[in-house]
Amino acid sequence: MWLIPFRSCEVEGIGPRDAKLPNVFSSFGRRGLFSLLFFLVMMGVMAERARTQAITFDEANVYATFIALPWPESFNTYDAGNHFLQTSLSKISIEPLTARV
Repeated sequence: MWLIPFRSCEVEGIGPRDAKLPNVFSSFGRRGLFSLLFFLVMMGVMAERARTQAITFDEANVYATFIALPWPESFNTYDAGNHFLQTSLSKISIEPLTARV
């Protein structure tokens, strides 16, 4: 059931069946609907890839070279894959998940 103020329509003499339902996608147009559909399909493809495949070589290299090291040693060298924000956030999110031996 659509939430349309039918009382105001009845006051004006228009019955509930004559009230128009809101068209949510009218402002999108065909190009917008295609873009939305394309976005949803690509999100599904990326989610499936993340679910089925292991990490990439670059991700493993950044982890082994920078993230797995202790905090002070992580920032001793510069590399395109090692910038302060990415390394810090990765270390903060991965440290609780790693097992200490």
